[in-house]
Amino acid sequence: GINRRQFMQKSLVGAAAAPLATHVLGHEAEAFAQAGSPNDRIQVGMIGVGARVLQGSGLLDAVVATPGVEVIGVCDAYKGRVARAQERLGSKAKEYTDYRALLADKSIDAVVIATPDHWHKAMTLEALAAGKDVYLEKPMTYSIDEGPEMYSAAEKSGRILQIGSQGISTK
Repeated sequence: GINRRQFMQKSLVGAAAAPLATHVLGHEAEAFAQAGSPNDRIQVGMIGVGARVLQGSGLLDAVVATPGVEVIGVCDAYKGRVARAQERLGSKAKEYTDYRALLADKSIDAVVIATPDHWHKAMTLEALAAGKDVYLEKPMTYSIDEGPEMYSAAEKSGRILQIGSQGISTK
């Protein structure tokens, strides 16, 4: 167990380390582009480009603004959202009607999964199996039981699985 004093001490240490982590992680995309992508850019597919993703400072804008990253594929169950994403991207991304086709595209290095929670596990496992790095909007899982399988799949695949809250991360 952990008492309240220990919790506060560990929290303060974590808060103090946050600027360093942000500095290191901010260079992750640039380092990956230099080391691994044949075209010097991380090519990203967006699975789910709903209203939250498309808002003025939403997830799509954050991905596009990341140095060394290019959104080359978009997929959503609603065609109107795909059309709005294409407007933002200048119609440069390929449109997919099925996320599995996006995952099969070998030119896509990583995916952003911004779908309803009950899809997170299946899409993440399939993306990792397809050799994609994954950024997953919070919450990571629909139920707590799904987390260990997703974590294990990421470890076994050697791919990156990052969970985030972009609304907080970009401000």
